Amino acid sequence: MLTIGEFANLGGVSARMLRHYDKIGLLSPAHIGMENGYRYYDDTQLSVVEQIEALQNYGFTLTKIKELLPLPQRQLAEEIHVQRIKVYADLN
Repeated sequence: MLTIGEFANLGGVSARMLRHYDKIGLLSPAHIGMENGYRYYDDTQLSVVEQIEALQNYGFTLTKIKELLPLPQRQLAEEIHVQRIKVYADLN
């Protein structure tokens, strides 16, 4: 288990952002200490942080990302494709 600070450093996000992700139900800690309330993350959750960051780079909102994360890979790829076309069209 990683502390929120360790996880934030490894994931390239701030601890404040991780708290926000938890608050909106996007990424919850793997464990919360009963005695101290500290948030602990599993290193396998780093892939979720990477995916969130990648989807943000495509222009998706956090609300939309919350809907996208549980999708199967093929459906997620289709959503990204549609988003890329939309962003490209907006540039012209």
